[in-house]
Amino acid sequence: MKAEQAGRQVKAVFTTREIEVATYDIDFAGVVSNTVYVKWMEDMRLAMTRAPHYLPLVSLMNDEVGIAPAITHTDIHYRRPIRLGDQVVASVWMSQLTSRKIYGQFEFHVNGKLAAYGSQTGCFINIATKKFASTPQSWLDIFEQTIQT
Repeated sequence: MKAEQAGRQVKAVFTTREIEVATYDIDFAGVVSNTVYVKWMEDMRLAMTRAPHYLPLVSLMNDEVGIAPAITHTDIHYRRPIRLGDQVVASVWMSQLTSRKIYGQFEFHVNGKLAAYGSQTGCFINIATKKFASTPQSWLDIFEQTIQT
């Protein structure tokens, strides 16, 4: 699936949730540390595998299937600082899914304003052989069923 269809940005498996800024998220300058955004991206990817569409991450990793997603690239752009007490709303979606690659997009909003955005590229790895694996058909099917434009 191409990242854009007829000039429209694809958003599949769209997931959003609130994130509470914790004291351990704050750096010496009183803002959320840059490294925390990577953790939040991981949290959002896990949330995307759970509901409501359910991408079966745990069952993929079991001995029967034996594959797992792996991140190959992360890119983050910071627009405004996030501080302790801010109400953060995070969103994640897949913008593209091919037989070999996963492309995810992230946004972090505070008070309705974009605070940061980013992207991650990933692939699937066979846990036993440590070699690339094809994207599971179940993920490709869910991607197609949940496309929003």
